[in-house]
Amino acid sequence: MQQIALDIAITPAPNLDAFLAGPNAAALDHLRLWVGDGAQSGQLRSPVPTYLWGESASGKSYLLKAVSEALRAQGGEVGWLDPSMHEPPEFNPRWVAVMMDDVQAYSAVQQQAAFNYFINAQTEQRWVLAAGSLPPADLKLRDDLRTRLRLGANVFCAASAH
Repeated sequence: MQQIALDIAITPAPNLDAFLAGPNAAALDHLRLWVGDGAQSGQLRSPVPTYLWGESASGKSYLLKAVSEALRAQGGEVGWLDPSMHEPPEFNPRWVAVMMDDVQAYSAVQQQAAFNYFINAQTEQRWVLAAGSLPPADLKLRDDLRTRLRLGANVFCAASAH
């Protein structure tokens, strides 16, 4: 028996520079500004939340992961919440930002955790970047969470034609 060498490559981590913006240039520019050079040169980042919304396959999850990677590369810790996390962790004050993906699918437990993350992020002056399939007003979430998602920048993400 002869062993066959397989060309197996590790999938690169999501990266803002690798994102093909297409119709989502405004969303990409907003996120680059937030994680960019101004933050590294000592300018304070705005803790105002950002909510990306749009149809499936528009790149929302990729952008959340790319922002997380960029912040980690700068030495920051990042919180993450998505519908697969049945027992969300407690808010960590070391987090520089909290990412919330697919908020439209959150269970009651996840909605409670998300609201708690918002309150703690506001107290600690941390950024919340969230994504969902609908505009905040149309989300079937608890009122206090939906209100928090409406507070900051709301950026529509369109599916790309490529």
